[in-house]
Amino acid sequence: MSSSLRKLTVEILSRFPLAEVKHAFCYGSGAFQQSGSNMAANVLDFILVTDDSTRFHEENLKKNKGDYSFLGYFGAHTVRSVQGTGVYFNTLVKHRDRTIKYGVINSVDFKADLLGKYTHSLTAVKFLFMGNSDQLSSCVVLKSSYEYEYPE
Repeated sequence: MSSSLRKLTVEILSRFPLAEVKHAFCYGSGAFQQSGSNMAANVLDFILVTDDSTRFHEENLKKNKGDYSFLGYFGAHTVRSVQGTGVYFNTLVKHRDRTIKYGVINSVDFKADLLGKYTHSLTAVKFLFMGNSDQLSSCVVLKSSYEYEYPE
């Protein structure tokens, strides 16, 4: 990951309620160079893993209400109920001159997905921020396609 992309991802992550984020990673053509693609023009995709999606959405709605669809007007509990065991995405979010998309998933559901119990397709990612969950970290090493990067 280039130093400018690393700086941008750390800046973008700072817009979220990080006290509620256990793990975060980016993926896709905005994070990985792909043949014939201009990374700076592509959407930068993030997944945010949390132990409590409702709490995350409560705090994030305070900071970033404009990121949400109309569901945000009904509050965090509604957003969480729509999320179910899946990933809730806020799409086409503007951050400076970039477009980002971010999904929120509970850590229990994330772990189940990594073990193949769900099919959210959370593969080929760069981890940006890892908490201290030994159980989740040991689960992650089961996936050989992961590349870890820690912000400085």
